[in-house]
Amino acid sequence: MIAQKLAERRQAEQARQDAVANANSESLSLSSNPLPRSKSEVALGDCAICGKVMEKRRDMKTLPCQHSFHFTCIDDFHRQKLHNDKDAGLPCFTCGVPSNRSIASVIEEKRKAREAQAQAQKEEEEHQRST
Repeated sequence: MIAQKLAERRQAEQARQDAVANANSESLSLSSNPLPRSKSEVALGDCAICGKVMEKRRDMKTLPCQHSFHFTCIDDFHRQKLHNDKDAGLPCFTCGVPSNRSIASVIEEKRKAREAQAQAQKEEEEHQRST
């Protein structure tokens, strides 16, 4: 299941990259002399979701993984992931790292850690008994 999700994520990322490459080649063919960007536009970069320049810092959101997007773009993406995939982790569009951990995921991590610790302790006790 995890491998399938990773494969789907890779396919989606490849499709996005292909779309961006096609859009870039079309924009280059439309104008052989594109207008230069201002320093502020270059510094903020482009939104990976819509491909448009992020012109104002107040209109962008930077996730914990340091990828930045327009507020509306990333919020729409997160709403879609939550609705379609029931993914409350609010993953980054670019790298997939969760930007929000749900209480349920934290509890699950703690439970797994306790189980692993109990298993390790049990194995250690069995090892000591056998020696």
